[in-house]
Amino acid sequence: MSENDRHERRSELRMAADKKVKVILVDGGVVCLGTLLDLSLLGARILVPLRIEAGKKIDLIFDEQQQRHPSTVVWNTETEIGISFDTQVPVAPAS
Repeated sequence: MSENDRHERRSELRMAADKKVKVILVDGGVVCLGTLLDLSLLGARILVPLRIEAGKKIDLIFDEQQQRHPSTVVWNTETEIGISFDTQVPVAPAS
């Protein structure tokens, strides 16, 4: 999927971000650190150190309270994932 195709599918305005996050694979317990690249109320784009397949369930942690945000990977490349939050995230992460 091209970068333009991904942008065309977005229904919410995204904000640029540059923040370290934890990505937890729900079915395997694997935890990796990633970089939040952009964020909307419905999803995010994350730079990750490993390939995570589309359809995988993850928990994303990006706040100081360590709150888990259940999400689904909707697209991937070798170094990035696009996720859809399973429930709307109420606020943007703190810097």
